Amino acid sequence: MGTLKEVWRIHTSNLDTYSKYLLFRAIPMNFLLWGCEDWSLRQDLLRQLEVFLHRSIHRILHISITQVQEERIQNDKIRRLFYDIPCVINMIAA
Repeated sequence: MGTLKEVWRIHTSNLDTYSKYLLFRAIPMNFLLWGCEDWSLRQDLLRQLEVFLHRSIHRILHISITQVQEERIQNDKIRRLFYDIPCVINMIAA
């Protein structure tokens, strides 16, 4: 995600949110889940993958953690805002 940091910024990027969504699904998530069907998927690993997903979405949509806490934004709502991206377990199942 570090190399894509500049792409996620609003003022330096000419990409719309949908293009950022497609780019996120194509590169970081594809790379992260490569070969995952062979993993022994433990609950703690699944939780770490979900944390990565939601932190990345927050960064791309420019949603701060204080905003999440103050407005009580649920993870489901965050995923819906990002073009209804599925949770990690559903991406692995697909």
